[in-house]
Amino acid sequence: MVERYYEIKSYVNVKMVLEWVKIYQCVGLAGLKDLPRSPKLIRNKLSSEKTELIIKLREITGFGAKRLKREFNLPMSSGAIYRVLKENGLIKRVKRKYQKKRELRKEKEKLKPFELIQMDIKYLDDMPEFFKYYSKYKLPRYQIT
Repeated sequence: MVERYYEIKSYVNVKMVLEWVKIYQCVGLAGLKDLPRSPKLIRNKLSSEKTELIIKLREITGFGAKRLKREFNLPMSSGAIYRVLKENGLIKRVKRKYQKKRELRKEKEKLKPFELIQMDIKYLDDMPEFFKYYSKYKLPRYQIT
């Protein structure tokens, strides 16, 4: 068996290494851990009056963020309105088709065999191409499935 060794070459800037050394000397090993890059606070957070207005309008009309902005000419962005609605639990998640199918499968798995039986009857009178066959051979005029 032949063993292969791959050499990974990655270069680090000298300034970056010097910065790491300074951080290690000042703070220690904890300073070298990766910090989250996302901001902890939203810079342009809406005031409480504006958020209350958005919540009241949503409860009265039931409109979404874009329509609230358009209909009531609100000064904030539709993204900010959506964020307020989501934070206050006013956004309902829409179930997609595959999610509904999965839930239906779970319900069907709970049923015992032959616990729920459904019959459909289709009358074949409305199909002109079959008329001559079921009149000539005296076939039934309906189909049971």
